[in-house]
Amino acid sequence: MDITDESSDEPRKRGRPKVSSDEDKRTHIVEVARRVFVKYGYAGSTTAVVASEAGVSKQTLYKLFQSKEELFAAVVGAHRRLMLDLPRPPEDIPITVSLERIFMIDMDEDTDAERAGFLQLVFREATQFPELIDILQREGILTSRQHLADWLSDRRAEGRLSLDDPESGARMLMDMIFGGMGPPEGRVQAWPDRALMLAHLHRCIAIFAAGVAAAQSGKVAQQLSHPTPHNPWIKCLPPESECQSPQRGFIGNRCPPQRFHEETPARSRRSVKS
Repeated sequence: MDITDESSDEPRKRGRPKVSSDEDKRTHIVEVARRVFVKYGYAGSTTAVVASEAGVSKQTLYKLFQSKEELFAAVVGAHRRLMLDLPRPPEDIPITVSLERIFMIDMDEDTDAERAGFLQLVFREATQFPELIDILQREGILTSRQHLADWLSDRRAEGRLSLDDPESGARMLMDMIFGGMGPPEGRVQAWPDRALMLAHLHRCIAIFAAGVAAAQSGKVAQQLSHPTPHNPWIKCLPPESECQSPQRGFIGNRCPPQRFHEETPARSRRSVKS
């Protein structure tokens, strides 16, 4: 992005300069600030460094952000879009596909590392700067969860899923997906094989979708009817016809006992009987 700072002390070049709006400058500064925070840490980053690397004057930066803390909050707000791709317009696609896109399950490894790197920064420096966790909670987690709850509520209003408490559903989904990814600083240890992690995340979404009686695509139906060695529990889900009652939002106690015993591994059957 070409950013021209009218208040910069650099000599003015010939020709008509490209003058950006405050919104363009803000977006540019926030992106540069994210890289600076990840590179130097919160303690080692200054507004002067951010201004220099963004190619703007400190006066311009302070016009848009009154403090380093406010700048960091803006970075968290922008980073939120790397966690959940919301809000987004209505889509005429299966709920499972929408959720996979919302959580960006198939994000490339470099972008995923970028997403995790910023979270590592927050957790690493939170002991010295506890306000970072408050900012992450306020500008990131809570706002993202509300966006997801609103999305689930809209799909419920369309009759595309059965869910009595969208906010609880949003919390559940975020716990399943982000918890399933593993901690930002230990993801490689938790999932040495990235393909297994992605398969697990797709499976989490498939189970949630079945639980809220969402419209299923062929891919999801195949996942639900063919268990894998990594998840032999999948087939204990009830048939779609048994999930449609709007009074039964989640499947927790809906699995028919005879099907559960048929599909559950022998060792697990013994534990169930006990």
